[in-house]
Amino acid sequence: MKGQPQRARASTEIADQLRSLILDGSYRAGQRLPAERVLATDLGVNRSTIREALRELQGGGWVQVRHGDGTMVLDFLRTSGIDRLASLLPDPNRRGGLLKDIMEFRQLVGREIARLAATRVDEETLEALRQIAGRRPSEPKDVLLQDLEFYHRLALGTENLVFSLLLNTVRKVVGQFTGIFIDVVPEGRLVWAHYDALITALEKSDGVAAAKIADHHLEWGKATGLGKTSHFVVKPMRE
Repeated sequence: MKGQPQRARASTEIADQLRSLILDGSYRAGQRLPAERVLATDLGVNRSTIREALRELQGGGWVQVRHGDGTMVLDFLRTSGIDRLASLLPDPNRRGGLLKDIMEFRQLVGREIARLAATRVDEETLEALRQIAGRRPSEPKDVLLQDLEFYHRLALGTENLVFSLLLNTVRKVVGQFTGIFIDVVPEGRLVWAHYDALITALEKSDGVAAAKIADHHLEWGKATGLGKTSHFVVKPMRE
């Protein structure tokens, strides 16, 4: 039993190495990976570790293991899901583009979540949002995490499971890489002002205003991801 955690770590490390080789084009979509014994020799591990690594990659949509026919590299853009973001962000060649994509996604989805929540939100959700909005964290990292929590709770208020699951994934990825995302939220006072305005719109069941307030707030993050913050001035939202 003692060897299992070490073996699991080894297989995960090998999966990471193979994933990096796929991402950098060393192994292309439609190409077969070398045989297990070759990979084991090249990577300095046993075949059991290679098999576990390949199972992990297959589960993530990176490869397809065909018994008797080798392991085929898949086009991850067609076969993987949003949960693969955590595997892609460590790649410095992709990080800038992914940051922009994530913030663009968050703006589009966050805006529509606010619009829908205004028509469905109940008092329990409003009170939960007030509790989150009432915090005044001093560290930028904590403001970022607060903002993720606020919009996650807002998504729950839409009673739309897909919105909630999508934001779960984004929240997890951003939380895992806070050092990358720490600059994509405005300073605390502006975040908190937008909470107050958004909650007021929700209380009035005003979906148009709620969407506008969320969009304005999340635009700042997208502008940061695109490297345009020098031309984007954050102003507190007014009703």
